[in-house]
Amino acid sequence: MAYIWMNSVIFLTAFWSCLAVWAADEQTVVDFEQEKTASMISVQANSTLRYELQNSGNGKILSMTVSPGVANYPGIIIKPQQAWDLSRFGYLSMKVTNTGKAPVSVALRADSGSQWSGNQAYLAPGKTVILQTHFGYKFGKLSNKCDQSKINQILVFIGKPKEELSFQIENIIAGGTPEDKPADNTVKPELPVNGVMVSAESTAALKVNGADGSALSFGDNAYTVTLPANPEYMKNGLTILPVKKNWDIRKYGAISFEISNIGSSEGTVICSAGTVNSSDRYLSIKETIKAGERKSILLPFTLAPGWNANLKTASHFDSTMMPQIGIYAAPENKEPLKIALHKVTAVAAPPAVLPDWLGKRPPVPGNWHQTLNENFDGDSLNKSLWTPRLHWDGPPNNEIQRYLEENITVKDGCMVIKSERNPGHQYNNPKLPTRDYATGAVTSIEKWSQRYGYFEARMKQPKALGLWPAFWTMPIREASFGNIWQRNTTKLGGMEFDIFEHLTRFGPYRYNIACHWDGYEKEHKFIGDDKIYFAPDKEGFVTAGMLWGPGKLEWFCNGNKVGEWQNERIANVPAYILFTIQMGSWSGYEVDDKALPDYFLIDYVRVWQLQEWEALPYNPEPLSNLRKSQ
Repeated sequence: MAYIWMNSVIFLTAFWSCLAVWAADEQTVVDFEQEKTASMISVQANSTLRYELQNSGNGKILSMTVSPGVANYPGIIIKPQQAWDLSRFGYLSMKVTNTGKAPVSVALRADSGSQWSGNQAYLAPGKTVILQTHFGYKFGKLSNKCDQSKINQILVFIGKPKEELSFQIENIIAGGTPEDKPADNTVKPELPVNGVMVSAESTAALKVNGADGSALSFGDNAYTVTLPANPEYMKNGLTILPVKKNWDIRKYGAISFEISNIGSSEGTVICSAGTVNSSDRYLSIKETIKAGERKSILLPFTLAPGWNANLKTASHFDSTMMPQIGIYAAPENKEPLKIALHKVTAVAAPPAVLPDWLGKRPPVPGNWHQTLNENFDGDSLNKSLWTPRLHWDGPPNNEIQRYLEENITVKDGCMVIKSERNPGHQYNNPKLPTRDYATGAVTSIEKWSQRYGYFEARMKQPKALGLWPAFWTMPIREASFGNIWQRNTTKLGGMEFDIFEHLTRFGPYRYNIACHWDGYEKEHKFIGDDKIYFAPDKEGFVTAGMLWGPGKLEWFCNGNKVGEWQNERIANVPAYILFTIQMGSWSGYEVDDKALPDYFLIDYVRVWQLQEWEALPYNPEPLSNLRKSQ
């Protein structure tokens, strides 16, 4: 009986212990009190980070200090001997405190093979927060499902610092249930109905401030304001804010201000959009308006300045988050200016005015000759130049499309890449992974490549939410160099060039330009700008180009320079061309199925070479250098 009683006690103790664990619904994953934890921690490559386990009133904590350096995301990696099984939990959490003198954004990421989930928190000096990372979410947005049963590492990191930053973290805890979702505490931007941001009917839905002594009234279906003479630049005027924190006008490419001069003298007004106390976050246009005149003043988003990596100039104007608009008196006004504001409307961008040289030659003079002139004539793809698939099977784990060769067609003088909801295997091969969506990929690998020159394509991008059409290049070396992956590496002088990379969630008037090099893992580096605003031409196409020379890159849109970077590291390895539509990953996982199928049209691809560049010797770095770096 004693034996039975003792076993019953042991069973009940174990049962209630397990029940307590499940009831608490928490598990300490990284415990800084345990000696073995120290051996699990390592510093990410190139990180100028120092860490120390310290005693505190609540037990041991991990204190970190990061100095400016070359790493884009300095931090630590925590690796268990065996992967953590966190399948019954919904998130990881940790307490973070900013112990430094400057603000810091700290990220917590959980990896399961190539899949990961992550989140970040902004902390002012002295502030403490509980940072949670929900499995299957990346920075609050739904992502591919991360396998909680096989978490092989946890990363804690920050962005590249400009000054020394310090913070500390406490134990990392798993909690919640797999059904948990991150709280959505964001204030949704205001979507103006039919683009109308200000009108007589919207008086109750706006916060209108007459700034710095400007007299403001409302009557006769308009806002009336008297702007003083000789004002400070962008200081005296009418500032209009949405009820919510921002307007979302990404569907539009310009703002129209309908204004009357109801005074007795001519004057000049400045119409603006964005945060005027930050020079790179607003756009403005100046126009003179005569006494008694009523006019519409158009502020196109293409006024956003181009990106120059060396001068560190770029536009941070964001049409998805428009905090304010305004009308100000110009400093040259000698008399007060009385105006009436009737209406402000977000509108479509007017068609781009194209220079005569576009499509006929490069944007700069020189001894040029054309090396590629693909106009997609006929009714089938020229397979002596193009391959309608990637050179590897794929698709990537964090993307939700498969590629099909039949989704590449030629029609009406264009190459057409179709995106559709069409579940199945990659390339219809039952041995390859399945995806719910199908798109296409076209490359010139092994058929055409070039080092240096001017690359240009005329395209019409799709509009369905969730798509990521792109015109880009990748490096390729001769067959004797090594296997295809070695020949294709972005290390050893190679580089990925993104000439036109459009996310449909940006809206129809914005795209990204970029370079990526030194692989896509720990040593990965990139540079670029995702706020290149454009207007399509009268047929709805955009023409994007890249001028690539030794140590210098320039990007063009509709004949206008929109980006520039000079650096010795710029690729000196030949590159081939790709046109793709990706889904998932950076483009997000929200897809508008009702807008599918949708199409990416490429009207032409043209490339020129400069005689002087063509004559330069080509001495590629040897493959042995790649092996030394691994």
